[in-house]
Amino acid sequence: EAAWSAVAPDGKIAFGQAWKRPFTAAAFGVVDLVALLGNGTNVCAYAGCTITAAADVQGWLLLGSDDGVTAWLDDKEVWRNPAMRGVTPDQDHVAVRLAAGEHQLVLRIDQGGGGWGFCARLAADEAGTTPLAGVHLSCPTRAATPAAAPAVPDAPPAAP
Repeated sequence: EAAWSAVAPDGKIAFGQAWKRPFTAAAFGVVDLVALLGNGTNVCAYAGCTITAAADVQGWLLLGSDDGVTAWLDDKEVWRNPAMRGVTPDQDHVAVRLAAGEHQLVLRIDQGGGGWGFCARLAADEAGTTPLAGVHLSCPTRAATPAAAPAVPDAPPAAP
């Protein structure tokens, strides 16, 4: 069990919320947000990781989400899909360029109702058949503290 930060409906970060990793560190697949956070309607969750590239590289960020997803890489929005759908791996394909060094990836997963989850991976080719060499992803092992809180990307603008 570890501590994690959560975003409240008012957009403020709540620190130290307990969570249990739903999978082993070496596993991959779909993260079931209903199992982690409960089922809600018209809510969202944020997930993040650090990407470390050994050298400059081009590749693909492959995403799956239930429902919509927005992705920020180093505080820049690189993808937004407001879909209402079930999650399937590799539904969205986003071309990315990574300079050597560390990068921050943040995902916002929207929930309209029903199932809720996501998956993400990096690949060298759009089909996802080749791993992206020299790239490592790591996730936080404990909650952010108020002094070290990450910036939370702004919510999307309201529909007209």
